[in-house]
Amino acid sequence: MRLHDLLARGRTLVPLVAGSLAEALELLTADPVPSSGSPARSGQEVLAQARRGGSTSIRRVSPAATVIRLPPVAEGRRGGAGWASLGASRVPVPAGDREEADSGPRIVLVVRPERQGDAQGGSHEPVLRALRDPAVEARILAASTPAELLEIRRLVDAEILTTLRVEHIFVPLTYRVYPETSLAEIVDLMARKGLQALPVVGRDMQVLGMVTAADALRHAMRRRGRAKEADDDDPAPATARDVMSRSVMCVSESQEVADAARIMVNKDAGQLPVIRDGEIVGILTREAVLGALFGDR
Repeated sequence: MRLHDLLARGRTLVPLVAGSLAEALELLTADPVPSSGSPARSGQEVLAQARRGGSTSIRRVSPAATVIRLPPVAEGRRGGAGWASLGASRVPVPAGDREEADSGPRIVLVVRPERQGDAQGGSHEPVLRALRDPAVEARILAASTPAELLEIRRLVDAEILTTLRVEHIFVPLTYRVYPETSLAEIVDLMARKGLQALPVVGRDMQVLGMVTAADALRHAMRRRGRAKEADDDDPAPATARDVMSRSVMCVSESQEVADAARIMVNKDAGQLPVIRDGEIVGILTREAVLGALFGDR
């Protein structure tokens, strides 16, 4: 599903005229055909819930753009299809009473998924990337009619991912070490780059093991104890081969993030190598999985 599919059922407001983010939210979520169900909550109530967390979330994706995701449409509700609304304001929209008038967003996107699975297993990351694109932002802010917004293909063609897979959130491989890499080099790299783990690879990029900061520390303490007992001031330098964990659980790009999360929990792993055709291509981190499962935060 693409953003255009949801916008076609929602609202596109240009210009968006609102004195606050709460007022903008009310305009963008107004039901053209009021239903007989429960009355809609005020924009202030929705924003308060978003700031508390849960199924409603608010995210400032760029200085000019804010995305608000509402809970999924209730199952069985009349007219219960998912929808999205997009508004572009001529001036910044203050997000709160204490916020300066010129510091609020000018672009507000509201998304309401169709079903619960879209909120828990999906992602709007392609849409967020489009909104961060300076060229897309410039075109949105220059639009004078709703039709002009819908002509921004980079934005409206962005996919809403209803099944979030590892390939959508993993970190491409930047650093790796080899079995003969010295422990001193590994520790130095970890310290300089703020890394908690490094994959150990063969010459064909196959995964041979992982070295974590905890592995390095345990080895250092064992070596220190043995050196004292043997009165040996110059032990042989350790390498990745000496400290790495050889039993490494890997995931493929095509696996669902929820499956990878279960592996992390069962194995108490903070990161998992991501494999493509037998070669490591990146690392799936616990932080990325948490961000994906808790609503694009």
